[in-house]
Amino acid sequence: MLVPAASRTVSRPCLTALAFLLPFLAGAAMAQPVKQRLADCGTPLLLVRYTHPPDLDHACEAWSRVSAFLLGEHRLRLDAPVELVFSERVELGPETDRLRVLGHFERATRIVQITSIAASWLREPGRLMFRLPMDEELHVSLVAHELAHAILFDNFRVAEPGRACGEYLAYVVQIATMAPHARVQVLAQYPERDFATLDDITEIFHVFFPHEFGVRSYRHFVREGHAYMMELILSGGLQTDLPPM
Repeated sequence: MLVPAASRTVSRPCLTALAFLLPFLAGAAMAQPVKQRLADCGTPLLLVRYTHPPDLDHACEAWSRVSAFLLGEHRLRLDAPVELVFSERVELGPETDRLRVLGHFERATRIVQITSIAASWLREPGRLMFRLPMDEELHVSLVAHELAHAILFDNFRVAEPGRACGEYLAYVVQIATMAPHARVQVLAQYPERDFATLDDITEIFHVFFPHEFGVRSYRHFVREGHAYMMELILSGGLQTDLPPM
């Protein structure tokens, strides 16, 4: 039954109760997480889930750079769309021993997980990438690194190329597609030489010195030649796994 407007009165006890509850209701509303939005960066090959607009900007910029480098310059392919998800927290490992990471590509689901630029964790003291504090350009390069993994996954011609092989090329893409001033700054942090031989590109080096591994990979890639190293690694010609004990 509809009640005429003039008849809609509320008793004083009810008003008191409402006045008591309003602050809590308002707080509950404010505590609700912001729903993620969807975008595609103008391509059917990429779906982006994000909350903070800068993350979308970084996703589209990274896609533009990586697709030009891998799909354009090196003529690689992407067999199916990739989903890019920005989160406050990205973790890996078993439930009892989770490891927080900057980003990760899940091969089974074709989902790239990236820590949002808005995460305060990225700006904690001592949280460095390439010995530098995180900034907008480095965050774009982080997205580029993980998108590179997604594209490379469709182009390896061996079932298990070895982690160091994938990381070698992902770091190459990350550094090669940086803005020039950022690349100069990153390389300056590592005056060490590149890899002297292919035998120096190992899983152990990557595990203990991941960012130095990345810089050495980039310098080695440039020295040996883009086409040669891309073909060598994608075809399975570089073996980086540890020998069986």
